[in-house]
Amino acid sequence: MSSLWRCRPALFLAALLLQTTCSKVRLEFPEREQELVGVDDSLRLQGEFCTSPSANVVYPVKIMFIVDGSGSQQFSDQNRQRVVAVTETIQSLIGSGSTFFKIIVFNASVTPTPPIADDEPVFTNDLARIAPGLDNVAQADTVTDYQGALSVAYSELVRDMEGVRNDPLRGFAELGRTKYVMVFMSDGFPDPQCKVGLGNDFDPNFPDGVNRLCEDPDYIACIMQAGSCTDGTLCRTDADCVTGGGCSGLPTCGPDPGNGGAYVCVSADGNTACFAPEDSSTLFGGLGNITLLAGNDYNQPYQILKLVQDIMDLEDRYQVGEMRFNSALVLDPLADPAIIAIFGDTTQAIPLMEQIAEVGDGDYLEFYGGDSIDFGSLNFDSLKQTRVVRGFFVQAVSNRLTEGGDLADTDFDGMVDEDEYDAGTNPLRADSDGDGYGDFIEHSKRGFGFDPNDPCLPAIVDMSRGGDATLCTEDDPRTWVNCDHEGFGVGANYFDDDFDGLKNCEERAVGTDPRIPDTDADGLIDTVDTHAGLSPIEWDYDRDLDQDGIPNGREVEWHLNPLVFQSDVESREHYRYVRNEIGKTLDTRTCYSFDVRRIHLAATGMSEDLAPPTTGMNEIRLYILENMSDNLSGVPLVRVACLRPRYVPPTLKVPATGDVNGLNGDLVDRDGNPTDAAQRQREQRFFRYLATQDPIANDLQDVDYFNPAVDCQVLQ
Repeated sequence: MSSLWRCRPALFLAALLLQTTCSKVRLEFPEREQELVGVDDSLRLQGEFCTSPSANVVYPVKIMFIVDGSGSQQFSDQNRQRVVAVTETIQSLIGSGSTFFKIIVFNASVTPTPPIADDEPVFTNDLARIAPGLDNVAQADTVTDYQGALSVAYSELVRDMEGVRNDPLRGFAELGRTKYVMVFMSDGFPDPQCKVGLGNDFDPNFPDGVNRLCEDPDYIACIMQAGSCTDGTLCRTDADCVTGGGCSGLPTCGPDPGNGGAYVCVSADGNTACFAPEDSSTLFGGLGNITLLAGNDYNQPYQILKLVQDIMDLEDRYQVGEMRFNSALVLDPLADPAIIAIFGDTTQAIPLMEQIAEVGDGDYLEFYGGDSIDFGSLNFDSLKQTRVVRGFFVQAVSNRLTEGGDLADTDFDGMVDEDEYDAGTNPLRADSDGDGYGDFIEHSKRGFGFDPNDPCLPAIVDMSRGGDATLCTEDDPRTWVNCDHEGFGVGANYFDDDFDGLKNCEERAVGTDPRIPDTDADGLIDTVDTHAGLSPIEWDYDRDLDQDGIPNGREVEWHLNPLVFQSDVESREHYRYVRNEIGKTLDTRTCYSFDVRRIHLAATGMSEDLAPPTTGMNEIRLYILENMSDNLSGVPLVRVACLRPRYVPPTLKVPATGDVNGLNGDLVDRDGNPTDAAQRQREQRFFRYLATQDPIANDLQDVDYFNPAVDCQVLQ
């Protein structure tokens, strides 16, 4: 018979004796305040935060001036106000550091600055590099080649966008933040303006009255200093004839002493002579862009508007943030009629210039000869995109919801204590064997050569300084080479480059990127994804693995289990979030208040990884995930805060009320002013950043990154 059963008669007699001897004793009950009531496990968090600044994200503005340099400018802009306007605009904006410029001057030649060359940028913010373009604006030459200028503008924009797109450090992210502004300025109608067919293009400036620029192929070849390939295309050398055959019909060119040394070309038949600048490679858009062919349309309004539309189509093709094509017409209503007869009636140019601005989604401006030209009404501001909160959630690292309900995870490693006892690992240490791989990772991959109780497994070398896995012995930490670290034993530092809670070696084991906290960009950082049983390398936030009608990501945020079907009743026990917008800072960042209720604490054991007292220590993390407003599905910027309350039922809970108030995660006050020096100290700052490839990283210091050994605040 058991001892319990042997004691039962004695217990019965004691009870009987108590009843007979105490029946006349008056029973007194203590006051209600003196009753011993066990503490509950609930926690509530309240505070405020503002979105991260976006001013340190580069928003390039690229301004392209396409300026008419034809001879008529001598009459319509005698004071060279176009030069003043372009110069003042550049000087007023170049100091921002993120505004870049290009000048294209067009007449008989189309001259870009910076020039077209492999070693030259398309746009520049170097005043010395842009200065030659300002000199070109001051010059005046013969024709007004709209089509050639727009062709060069298009090819230069493509060259710039291709360069950004193919740069691994810039790519589509920068293009999405870039604003391109074109300013097309002229004083008249395009010239030459050719019509299809022969015999219908006239120009009194030519001896026979026929506009040889439109109808004489020899004259065009001469002025271009080019011959022709067998397929009819223009060439300068045999190498230009890609379809075979040689380059024939090259004009002979040289200085003409009888014409003051001007450059003269004589065609191969010796009958056609023309004058050309010494370098005519940019005439009519340049040889590679030449569309001026005898007997064809050229500089017709439909061709000009088509080129403007082609430029605007680049916005979608390269996913550019914004493009604007503005036009400006310089008028001289008092001009001599003879001048108007030569250079064209500007009133005919107004409809075309208005259409250019309309197609370019820009502004049309008019300026009158002699008056100042000012581009101040045009919008050269960078895109003002802000950060938006994509996700805000709380994770109880010490409390895991399983099929058996909420269970404690004393060492915060992702395995609840019960599972660790079953697996033979130490529930008080996150890394039982001390090899750098946490128990959760090794236990989940135990079929792939991992062992949470053997520091020599997995038998691989994951050390940047090399090693030999075959020489590993369990009692010598210096031979443990399967997880990259520095130092040995208790002082070993296992690297976690992105500060997300998974060491670099663990990230390589599960296939995530050790430089990005949220590899799959689904709004759940890699550690949260992994410990929840979700995929950290596949966007599964919106999936519903347990088919209970609640998406995986929402279940994680609500502290439900995404792998366990929750009934309607069970799902009602989820965390409750209230987040309200409370205002904006002067730099347009949005500020919120938050209130998170129904967080449950766990009765944890005595952790060996933390400084005492550790019994009942919990860890609660708050995550803020932010994206730029134009890229909501991109890799988020992640901030995290960490609190450590205690819960030892039935008598101890810290804080006793379960309410944590006044959590402030910002570095500026509501008016956008920096907080004072004392508030900027490390211990006063609540939210820290996980590693990021966002340009905000340029302004972050080491203390701004999350370090759980220092930044988790033990509540008092």
